[in-house]
Amino acid sequence: MALDVSVVVPVYNAGVNLDGCMRSLLSQTLPAHRYEILLVDDGSDDGTSADIDNWAAQHPAQVRVFHESHSGWPGRPRNVGIEKARGDYIQFVDSDDALTRGALERVLRAAVSSAADIVLPKPASDFRGVNHDLYRADREGLTWRDFPLVESLVPHKLIRRAFVLEHGLRFADEPRHVEDQLFFVHAYAHAQSVAIVADEVCYLFQRRRGFGRNLGDVPADPDGYFRDLEGVLDVIDRHVPDRVERLRFYERFYRVEVLGRLRDRPMLDYDTDYRRALFQRIRRLVDERMPPELDELLPVFVAPQAKLVRDHNLPGLIRHAEDLATLTVDARVRSIAWRRGLLRVDVDASLLLLGEPLMHDPDARDVADAVVVGRGDSATWFVRPSFRLRNDGQGVVVRGTIEIDPRHVLAGRPITPGLWDVRMRVRVGGLTRTVRLFWPDARNDVQMCLYADAPESVLPYRTDSGGLALDVDAWSHSRTEHVAAGAVVGERGWMFPGVIASAPMKVHVGLLFETADQELTHKVATLWLDESGATLDRPRRTGNATRVWLRLGEPGADEPRPLP
Repeated sequence: MALDVSVVVPVYNAGVNLDGCMRSLLSQTLPAHRYEILLVDDGSDDGTSADIDNWAAQHPAQVRVFHESHSGWPGRPRNVGIEKARGDYIQFVDSDDALTRGALERVLRAAVSSAADIVLPKPASDFRGVNHDLYRADREGLTWRDFPLVESLVPHKLIRRAFVLEHGLRFADEPRHVEDQLFFVHAYAHAQSVAIVADEVCYLFQRRRGFGRNLGDVPADPDGYFRDLEGVLDVIDRHVPDRVERLRFYERFYRVEVLGRLRDRPMLDYDTDYRRALFQRIRRLVDERMPPELDELLPVFVAPQAKLVRDHNLPGLIRHAEDLATLTVDARVRSIAWRRGLLRVDVDASLLLLGEPLMHDPDARDVADAVVVGRGDSATWFVRPSFRLRNDGQGVVVRGTIEIDPRHVLAGRPITPGLWDVRMRVRVGGLTRTVRLFWPDARNDVQMCLYADAPESVLPYRTDSGGLALDVDAWSHSRTEHVAAGAVVGERGWMFPGVIASAPMKVHVGLLFETADQELTHKVATLWLDESGATLDRPRRTGNATRVWLRLGEPGADEPRPLP
């Protein structure tokens, strides 16, 4: 029977990590008969081999297992998966990562609708950097010539199996650095149509739990790493004959894989011997493989590194890294208010270098954005519009208004329940800084906004460290407590200045009247809400009530809160 997708999972001593990965794969919304899971064991010796056999025994129609001798690298297991796959498409997943529940259905739809050879699914990570700029919007029909696909070379993608076979795409069988980059540079050079899924998070890069480390946690051996990187450059030379286009490919590797290892905090954290060995190997690579005209393509803070490397000036590189490590963004909330269900946040930000205003003339590559970041999975979503960096004569500043619509902020969908941080993300001179918005004077009367549909409620609040965050659907703050705390007795009834609604609406609430002899009388009342606040008509009392309590009809509500 034909299958849509073969999920290929290389496995080696996965331990407790495999359980979460498998549960995510088996709970997909794509019907089970349309995809298979291939677990390729690279000679595990910690009991993982038995674990994957158990998964296959429990799900024999969907899970297939292949036991291989230990190769020491994920390339060979992935190649076995390619050979054994029966699906029209192959989705690569590492055994310590996971897919979100609708991931396979979403990436398959993107692949089929655009006849894509490769699909890049939107990722999130709780420990590693993600190039969020690639996932600003859904895209179809891309090639590396008209979009910077080379900025994503990690193997979390969906790829058409016939395309893989046609061009003989394989990972390196033996242990090799940047084997994923080698594979996908080759793939991009041939791909006629690449799609990007940006409207929902599909892939979760997760920090490895238990014994063992993620590969990125281990410093690379300079000789081996850059020897293998030269192999990637050889692939570019073979498949990109035009010199101008080839330089565009080279610039990414020069900026990220070469000079990026000599920049900012990583450069300063190396021990002396490792830093010297790394510099010497990079110096040789630059002298032999990086043509001088590449330096003109580099961003303004990266280009000086290239000159220092060509001048064989390691002390200068260290000083440059020390300077760049001080680049910070001081982003502050000037004011915050709700308007028609939209949260408007006025922001002032300034960029500092060595503690002083950054004197730099921004160019088209420099940009500042506002993003909301989920606390649970670190999913990052851009909030439009983006800001323009400018030099006001006293340094680089960013000023503007963030407008957050909780009903549409996740690529047109409502924000999901939980805690969300609001941050500013600035890219300047080839460096990226993401900082929380500092809210210096948060007041106690910040309004909660209620909605007729999802989300039900959004409360901006100030974190302990002073950052702006959003509490969606009463994740940590009881709505009852928040509403009752702001109650003010008026002539007509109780006024609640701490809560508004995105549009006129009414909410039924419960009132408990307590008499002097502690008898309780319950009445249902209507809370009227609009943009000006909330009003509760004071019902007629019964008996000699001494205290009044409020209860909202929210699931799992706390005890009723007393009204004045």
